[in-house]
Amino acid sequence: MDTEIATETRKATARQLEMQLKTTAQDLHESRALSKQLLEEREESEVELQKVINKNSELRRELADNDVQLTDARGEVDRLQGTIDTFNQCASTHEVALARITQQDVAVILRRAKLPKSNTTTEERIALRNLKNNEDILVLKADKGNATVVMDTAAYDGKIRHLLDDDLVYKPVSYNPTARVTRRIRAIIRDCREIFEEDVFNRLYKPKIVLPPKLYGLPKVHKTNVPLRPIVSQISSPTYDLAKHVGSVLQPLVGGTSSFVKDSRHFIDILKEVTLEPDEIMVSFDVESLFTNVPVKECLEVVRRKLSDSGMSETIMVLLRNCLEGSYFLYRGKHYLQIDGVAMVVLWHRFWQTSGWSISRPV
Repeated sequence: MDTEIATETRKATARQLEMQLKTTAQDLHESRALSKQLLEEREESEVELQKVINKNSELRRELADNDVQLTDARGEVDRLQGTIDTFNQCASTHEVALARITQQDVAVILRRAKLPKSNTTTEERIALRNLKNNEDILVLKADKGNATVVMDTAAYDGKIRHLLDDDLVYKPVSYNPTARVTRRIRAIIRDCREIFEEDVFNRLYKPKIVLPPKLYGLPKVHKTNVPLRPIVSQISSPTYDLAKHVGSVLQPLVGGTSSFVKDSRHFIDILKEVTLEPDEIMVSFDVESLFTNVPVKECLEVVRRKLSDSGMSETIMVLLRNCLEGSYFLYRGKHYLQIDGVAMVVLWHRFWQTSGWSISRPV
């Protein structure tokens, strides 16, 4: 009996061990399959990694080729720039040489030319030379008419400084505003490029040598005590070329008002059509220091309305405003800002004088 029990026990244990062996074999088989799968995935990863390495190598070669091409391109640019510089230098040298040849030709013609007989005597020429060399007097053109005025230098300077003492109109400064104004005007021209034709833009924007505007006075010989009319010469100033362009654009607006008077003959023609009653008289008014009493804002508004009425672009107002505002000038080595009114400039004087626009202000 005991033997049978022991036999059954051994059989049960054997069956249990057999099942465990089968389970272990199955797990081992699954582990081998998983290992094989991982190995295959690793091989695929290594293949992909090799492809990435190969692609990276190709990119490195392409990058190296691009660097070589870029270096070659930079060398070509440097070579072309050198060619351009050489061409500009040759052109400049050619222009200088041509100018010198022209100058020499003119000098030869002048040396060979026979001078006309002088219409002044020796004494008169000596007198003129002495007047020119006399620093105590100035020979000036009168404000109106064709008269010539001889004035003491001290009196002239005193009259100019009396005008400049008006601190409501002029302000002395210790710096030269030319560079600052030049940068501002060039920036405005660049920002408004679309309103210019190409040749006009190139002419206005091209860098040039500029000088500060200069103040001088013309004697008003027709008035008591001979006051001076202050004139600002804008020739070669930062705003000179731009002001000329603006004047040409606004010129079609001239003469379109009822108060327009072209000249004295035109005024006489108007008077011929005027009939005065017995109890009427004709009077005229003179504005003291007209230009320095012109209100800039009101002046700009008048121009804006004229442009609008005429169907013209108002973009020109930006240029006009910068020509009228921020005026400055040089007198006897000192710079002044004009903080009120507009400067009496020949260019603007001709424009406003012929425009006939009536702008008044209490004086």
